Amino acid sequence: MRAGFDTHKPLAKTLEAKGVCNFSDLFEWTRALPYGRNSRRDDPMLILSEGRGTCSTKHAFVKLVAMEQDVPEIQLFLGLYRMHSGNTSGLGTIIQDAGLDCIPEAHCYLKINGKPLDLTTFESDFDRLAADLISEKEIYPDQIGTYKVQWHRQELQDWLASSRTPMPLDAVWSVREACIAALSGT
Repeated sequence: MRAGFDTHKPLAKTLEAKGVCNFSDLFEWTRALPYGRNSRRDDPMLILSEGRGTCSTKHAFVKLVAMEQDVPEIQLFLGLYRMHSGNTSGLGTIIQDAGLDCIPEAHCYLKINGKPLDLTTFESDFDRLAADLISEKEIYPDQIGTYKVQWHRQELQDWLASSRTPMPLDAVWSVREACIAALSGT
């Protein structure tokens, strides 16, 4: 990766005004944004105006900058991992209180030259969830909305069937939503 951004490009120009001049700066700036859902889950640009983001919007935004800067070695990934309090801090006992050991959770992150990088928060560490990773696939920023939700719900449905978990999909999705609310502090 080059030392600094080509500031003739729109995203780089916007970031430069925020003191973000290269990918190292961008990674730190992204980590520092508070974790929280944006008003639209499919628009990574909202992290600029709303000052917060999720794993999806934060990583998709970085991927957009990488695409603008012609840096193909930064890839956006969607993974499915077994979320539990041991690998995702801030959940408390929400999952256990629902009678589950874990919930398969969709998570976005980057890979740089094949090495995972999680910029969700300063506490995020891909290594904590790596052992619980079920699957992963490369995606593009325009896939963080409807595509991600549909894929995640189908994966949950498949998990419910294969694990013989006696809960309907909507009930598990509600437990998951409670987990996300806890992580957001809402």
